[in-house]
Amino acid sequence: MSVPDEPAPALRPRAGEQRKYQRFAAAFPVEFWGEQSDGIGTAVDISREGCRIVSGDVVPRGDYLHMQIAVDGHKEPMRIDLAVARWSRRGEFGVEFIRMHPRHQAQWRNTIRSREEADSSGRSRGDLQDHPPSPGTGGQPEGRS
Repeated sequence: MSVPDEPAPALRPRAGEQRKYQRFAAAFPVEFWGEQSDGIGTAVDISREGCRIVSGDVVPRGDYLHMQIAVDGHKEPMRIDLAVARWSRRGEFGVEFIRMHPRHQAQWRNTIRSREEADSSGRSRGDLQDHPPSPGTGGQPEGRS
């Protein structure tokens, strides 16, 4: 599995939103089918327990879904045996994963962990890049020793 050159940015919650887990930007193709809907889309915000999907197909809130997500660097799509649409608005919806095979659960955890690590190391590099070395500081950013 390759690590992206640029870390996936951690997405900040909108005002009034409370999140259990940090979200990360992604662009994973998704196929879904359920009680009331089926279609394709793109997982664009991912977290440990679910994702936001952009799709031209309407998915009503509360619909239970089966899904396949084509995660970068993996030969076969990750299967979610059961997910629920927690919210839905024009062109997008959010799902919470309820049940998936342990192998796919581990695959998803690894995907999230790699994003967390990339974001963490990106913040460290970005912190130094925001404070370039000043003349006479021995190559150290100003205010740091």
